[in-house]
Amino acid sequence: MEARRAKAAVGTRLRQLEDEQTIREHREEVVLAEVKAADRLLVVAGKNEETERYNKINQERARAKKERENEEDRRLNRQAVELIDRREKERDKAIADLKARIEGSQRAYEDNAGAVEKAKAAEE
Repeated sequence: MEARRAKAAVGTRLRQLEDEQTIREHREEVVLAEVKAADRLLVVAGKNEETERYNKINQERARAKKERENEEDRRLNRQAVELIDRREKERDKAIADLKARIEGSQRAYEDNAGAVEKAKAAEE
């Protein structure tokens, strides 16, 4: 009986040791899993920061490109306005010159016509 009890006690103690070993291994696995999860979070956080920096850089590049395009549009618009104004001034000058020539021709015609009438009047 004593041997049986001793054998049962040894069996119980072995099961306790095995259970303790299993619990210890489980705790170690949990700790390793937590460390691994924390490492993964750090990697993800690093990637998120890198992505955010990349996005900011791209947004800044896009903003700068848009600003350059807007400045080019403004420059081209100024040139177009200057060209239109210059052509309008040239046109106004050409019209004024044409009017002056017409008036000069008309005066010359009237003077010639007046001279012809004077000559006819003198002949009569």
